Amino acid sequence: MYIKRIKLKNFKSYAEAEFEFPPPEKGRNLILVGAENGHGKTTLLEAIYLCLYDKDAIDNFQRAGLVDSRFKYRDFISQSLYKEATAAFARSYEIVLEMDLMESYAFGEQGIRIVRKWYFDHLGLYQEESNQLLLYYIGKDGLKKPIDGEEIQEYLEDYGLPSEYSAFFFFDGEQLVNIAKQFGAGGWMSGALNKLLGIDLLKALQAEVREYGQKLYSEKAGGRQKEQLSEAERRFQAASEELARHTETLQQWQRQKQETEARQDDLQMRLRGAGSTQHSKELIAQIEQCEAETAQLNQNIQAALLALPLALLPESDITALKTQLHGDYRRLLHEQGKEQNAHRLEEFWQAFSTNPNTLELLTPKILKDELLKRALNESWNVLFDKLPPDASDPMQHNYLDDSCFQAAFENIARITSPDNDLGSLNKEKNRQETKLDELKRRYEQQKDRLVDSDRLREELERVQKELAEANQKLGGVQNSIERSQTEVNRLKTEWETLQQALIDSLPKQQKAERAEAVCRLIDDLAVQLRRSKLDAFRKTVSSLHKKIAHDKQIGDIEIGEDGSLSLYSQNGTAIDFQPLSHGEKKILVLTLIAALAEITDYQVPFVVDTPLTSLDTRHCDNLVEYWMDLNRQVIILVQSAEIGSEAYQKLNAQGGICKSYLIRSQSLQGGGKRATVTPHAYFE
Repeated sequence: MYIKRIKLKNFKSYAEAEFEFPPPEKGRNLILVGAENGHGKTTLLEAIYLCLYDKDAIDNFQRAGLVDSRFKYRDFISQSLYKEATAAFARSYEIVLEMDLMESYAFGEQGIRIVRKWYFDHLGLYQEESNQLLLYYIGKDGLKKPIDGEEIQEYLEDYGLPSEYSAFFFFDGEQLVNIAKQFGAGGWMSGALNKLLGIDLLKALQAEVREYGQKLYSEKAGGRQKEQLSEAERRFQAASEELARHTETLQQWQRQKQETEARQDDLQMRLRGAGSTQHSKELIAQIEQCEAETAQLNQNIQAALLALPLALLPESDITALKTQLHGDYRRLLHEQGKEQNAHRLEEFWQAFSTNPNTLELLTPKILKDELLKRALNESWNVLFDKLPPDASDPMQHNYLDDSCFQAAFENIARITSPDNDLGSLNKEKNRQETKLDELKRRYEQQKDRLVDSDRLREELERVQKELAEANQKLGGVQNSIERSQTEVNRLKTEWETLQQALIDSLPKQQKAERAEAVCRLIDDLAVQLRRSKLDAFRKTVSSLHKKIAHDKQIGDIEIGEDGSLSLYSQNGTAIDFQPLSHGEKKILVLTLIAALAEITDYQVPFVVDTPLTSLDTRHCDNLVEYWMDLNRQVIILVQSAEIGSEAYQKLNAQGGICKSYLIRSQSLQGGGKRATVTPHAYFE
């Protein structure tokens, strides 16, 4: 099965948008939907869930890493109407989601079109009782036939995907890792296996059978025994409710801790990329000091020249100095003339390259060749900028300007002085200038990375205080849960003891015992179901992780019969999940999801939101290569930081991308956003 078409109308930031996807082929199955944060990627994923599962979608949102599971269906739909929809002043408004699910065959394709509508009154208030589901069968000829009555559910089951498997195929890659971090990979994996194997459904059946058994003996219980049992059941239920409240509070604080840790990780990452304000101040101080020292050296050199006691120097030295200064001065005049003539060279090149005879003789490719331009530059220098024979090469006194040379010539004629080491001063000046250039270069690099790190640190301190408070609250709630759990276990034992006493004395004892036997059978069946899939799952997980992960820190992955996850290094040492880096956790969780999807044997698309953030280039390449090798449609909702323009061009050249979309949104004056969808486009 693949998704051929998705249409959204008045849904969140989409006034009206349509996505159409071609059937996937081996090696050409990737669809990239590019959008930055807050521009509508996750909204598309939510639309898929709502179109497939309607109210059941909300229960699956958190497992897929989407909105909080406490979000009620009515509230979610009420807040999903496009903000400017009510500007039309109509009697009513509607959200419409459509999706075509197709199966390809040798001689064509067929499938279904799901259309769901949610209605709002003239004030924009949601009218839940007016929800509408329309279903059409799409034949191989492309014609659509309405489906009615009980057949609707049959067609949805034939072409869709059971909701308990949805989180293995449609999910937010970044948030799903945070959920695994919150509950621990083992706890998350145990819940995933329960969904995959239908164990949750068996446990629900077990609860119903147990309730049936309890009803059998309660109906015939004696007065006193029945009162005792009712009282024990009441206390047990009250303790269970208290435990549930504590558990819900624990989950709330765990979610808050998860969100706070995510904010902390983000701030720490941004601080690592920020420059150091203190380091920048030190560089500025060093630059100012170096500039001051260089200026002082220039003053010393000029003073040395002006105070030069030429009378005490040998005549040959004075002559040599005059010759050198004359040569340096001629070199200075030559360089000034060369700078003045530089624009003439550019004018000559412009005239030469646009001359009709040149264009007739030389091709544009030759004219653009840097070698030709370099040859003309060298010829120009030989003819017009040739160094005069009496000019110095190299120029020793390059620190003097025209006026200083004139002053030196005048002073040579009239001033004498003791020996001055001008060479040493000049070398020191050159050394200081080199040091100054290096300091300025380092400062420019630092300035490009410098951000307001003080503000980030203050925010990080606040977040760390919130995290400390969350940990403190979690500790208190966990203690309350332990006490409540102990009390629940005690009351349950008391209740079961009274229950067994009643079962032994009631006429319907046999049926009640059979109900208990069925409950035990369900427990055994759950164990057998796990064992039946675990071997295949272990092999698939290990194989995929070796293919996708490149750091090889994890050498072996073991899955226990209870769904617990154990990690081992290459030498067999146990590795804890929580200390792993965010990127390592993400690769591991994505590998587990891929393995779960493979062993379901459902040929349905992958729709993954932000799967590549916080991963290095090799991990990204390995994941994309794995998806391209699948015989299924893969729709990736990405930011430019995950797959940029260069990576997109490379994938497109390889033929792996069968279609792309770019989503951009702009803020509305009355609040909310308006998303614009462009097909066959991507980040530039």
